[in-house]
Amino acid sequence: MFQPNCNLVVFDTRQSSHFAREMCAFLTAQTGDPFVGEETALAARDSLRYLDWYEENVIRQEDDEGVDHIVLRWPTPGRVNYKGHQDFNDKTKANLPAFVSLESHPAYESVAIIVDELPPPAVLDELVERAKLFCLQRNLTFIGHRLLSPHYVERVVQAVTGYDEVL
Repeated sequence: MFQPNCNLVVFDTRQSSHFAREMCAFLTAQTGDPFVGEETALAARDSLRYLDWYEENVIRQEDDEGVDHIVLRWPTPGRVNYKGHQDFNDKTKANLPAFVSLESHPAYESVAIIVDELPPPAVLDELVERAKLFCLQRNLTFIGHRLLSPHYVERVVQAVTGYDEVL
């Protein structure tokens, strides 16, 4: 069960499972298991001003299958996944079946990095700066970021999955 003190969520407009662990390695020089992004993490170490903070505060949490995670795929606000990822607004709702909603068809295009405390402003600035650079280098669209508390994380996961606990 994931129980972070907060998550840094980087919102994007592409399926996050394709780049989540690599992005985390680029932003923090940390990897989970399996060690996807190990080369990226090693290269990032020299350019990070707050490497010590990342090493102390990025959390590895084991899932039910014994795999360590330091990132979560995260639903992107205002986007749905129904026959492809798309915006969900008054204009697009008219073209979608009534059963499609943000809760029933979330678009997991964002990445949440699990940390055990709120990053200081300078660390957050570096993370956001590097997230923008990562997106630019990989032709991804950076659309924002947010720090989320565990209470909010739990509410969102429950709404999206229907589970009573955060998995």
